[in-house]
Amino acid sequence: MRFVVLLKFIVLHFPTFGAFGSVKCDVRNYLEHVAGTIVEWTQQEEAKHQAALLAAEVEEIHSTKKSKTEESSGKKKEGSKTPKPSTG
Repeated sequence: MRFVVLLKFIVLHFPTFGAFGSVKCDVRNYLEHVAGTIVEWTQQEEAKHQAALLAAEVEEIHSTKKSKTEESSGKKKEGSKTPKPSTG
């Protein structure tokens, strides 16, 4: 997962990465040079991902509670009807 995020970062933020091939700079040195930026970006992306997961979980809990409330309110309405005493 982290490697995919790293590659995504490089492609998005450094589209001319292929131009570095002519420079006597290997990928490791380059990544060490931009490591701080990569870490910050990765943390931001992870925060977005966690927020999306949390939002989905909250929505699921909310919809579950809503459906349970609707079911219980329907049962209460049926049970609250008291039969009228017959006068006869």
